[in-house]
Amino acid sequence: MKNERTFYIFDLNTPDNDKTIKIRDLISEEKIVSDINAMLPELDEVCTFSSMVIYYMRSKHLCTKDLYERAYIDRRLFHKIVKNRRYHPLKKTVFALCIAFELNYAESLELLGLASYSFASNSRSDMIMAYFLTKRIYDIDLINSVLYRFKCPCIGD
Repeated sequence: MKNERTFYIFDLNTPDNDKTIKIRDLISEEKIVSDINAMLPELDEVCTFSSMVIYYMRSKHLCTKDLYERAYIDRRLFHKIVKNRRYHPLKKTVFALCIAFELNYAESLELLGLASYSFASNSRSDMIMAYFLTKRIYDIDLINSVLYRFKCPCIGD
């Protein structure tokens, strides 16, 4: 299916030179669908949130019990994360895992990105978490105390 689009070009200096241009799209819907289908298998091969959690567990030499206890998350939630490659965790769960893995700010940013999140500059809790991760302070009780003081949701609620 080819579409024709009309563009109006206005000449502000000499209005008599205004033009109308018609451009025919050369790409078809079938071509777009074909291109997207070609990309989808690549997405399955890239690093997922689940695979990154497993990677950090191995590299930090943490067993599953230690990890979900350090992160203040439920055992069943942890197993959902690890077993389901397409599981989408809550943002505070990702923050809890960043603290449990003792990730620096850049690593935390990557893990957040894999879960489709980022640090929001207009969120108090995000800025507090960014502060602790930048300063490499991983005491979850201290973090929760500060979050509570600023009326933000605590990790592990």
